[in-house]
Amino acid sequence: MKRLVLKISLIVLLGVNLSSCTKTLVPKKNTMPILTNEKLPMYQSEQQSIKKVENALRESVVIEGENPQHMNLLERMAHYDAPGVSIAVINDGKLAWAKGYGAFTNSSDSKPVDTNTLFQAGSISKSLNAIGALLLVQQGKISLDEDVNQYLKSWKIPAHKFTKDGKVNLRRLLSHNAGISVHGFPGYNIDQKIPSLVEILDGKKPVVNTDPIRVITQPGKESRVAQPLFNFLLKM
Repeated sequence: MKRLVLKISLIVLLGVNLSSCTKTLVPKKNTMPILTNEKLPMYQSEQQSIKKVENALRESVVIEGENPQHMNLLERMAHYDAPGVSIAVINDGKLAWAKGYGAFTNSSDSKPVDTNTLFQAGSISKSLNAIGALLLVQQGKISLDEDVNQYLKSWKIPAHKFTKDGKVNLRRLLSHNAGISVHGFPGYNIDQKIPSLVEILDGKKPVVNTDPIRVITQPGKESRVAQPLFNFLLKM
């Protein structure tokens, strides 16, 4: 049986504009040639790094013994009907470079994407917040297994019959089995009023577009995706 080999050489934060598309992006000939499957050299400059990312995209899982297929960024954008992409590369804990590609839409008069274009962070924020939470655990400031209500200051998780036999703790929140409601947060348009964090936690209508965050199943009993961990961290 072949083994799966996962290799991570740098962290890429990527935002994709998935606006409605009317035509397919086509990379210009010879502007970003696809690299062959030969071993890629380590980049020595920012431009070499950029070209490597633009031309050497590959599957997240590589089968040991097989040469990975390298893909071109513009071709991948066309494949996913993504008119605009923003990339930031973090190397050795520092921003190596950032660059925008394409536009808001495929319309000829659409505004181009650049390094100042705002994208909704979405689930990218999960990893960063989880690292922050575990750093607090490492520093001894919070515990993985204590009730998070002892750390929450201006808002508490309302008591529920399910919490009598199981605590909502950081370990369960990180594992998505804390019995908490609200699968996701759709965000707000730029022209909408942005509710406060407490309003979001309480699902205050009509300002908030999600339900109140509550315990709906016994903590530790079942897995269900829930996003409120990251709201809780802001209230600690």
